[in-house]
Amino acid sequence: TWVIHKPTGLYLTRPKFTLWYLAGLFVWKILSPVVRRIPFFFPLSVLAGLLIGLSSLGNYLSIPRIVFFFPFFLAGQCFEQKHLERIPRRIRMYGLPAAVSFFILFLTVKPDGSKLTPYIFYGRYNYEDLHMSAPEGIAVRCVCYLISFVFVFLHAVLDAGHGSQIILQTAQYLTDGAGVAAAWLAGDTLVGAH
Repeated sequence: TWVIHKPTGLYLTRPKFTLWYLAGLFVWKILSPVVRRIPFFFPLSVLAGLLIGLSSLGNYLSIPRIVFFFPFFLAGQCFEQKHLERIPRRIRMYGLPAAVSFFILFLTVKPDGSKLTPYIFYGRYNYEDLHMSAPEGIAVRCVCYLISFVFVFLHAVLDAGHGSQIILQTAQYLTDGAGVAAAWLAGDTLVGAH
């Protein structure tokens, strides 16, 4: 309570802060061997991450976050060094500045003049909570996945000696870091927002 300056408690069905991640690791570890047997499991996991934004689960058992971040866990399990070697050198050199520029543009410019909230990267909120229609929310979440995976693979290129564990670590960093960066760009404060 004294850290976030508001009353809080222990909510077993609505994990606070990063406790959702522990539940997610448990679920992902159990489900991934089964899911990986399904044809086209990766695109289906991304589709599930898009569709969970239509639900009204709230943060119950952190199900929306667990489903939203499942593609990163699957990617981490399937990632191999040879995937990095397929990326042309020019993309590796210029990809990071281009990705950062696109990220800033994406967060600060919308056709109607409004700004996107950093909560789009959290995977916790449904499209209605984000004040978006279903098609707009799905499109924004697709761009979030794209931005996140670009940053993950750029991180992998820069840190190529550490293998596949960086994909899930980077996804976690994106949850916090991208949200904080977006809030800073938007002039919002995130104290106690989780």
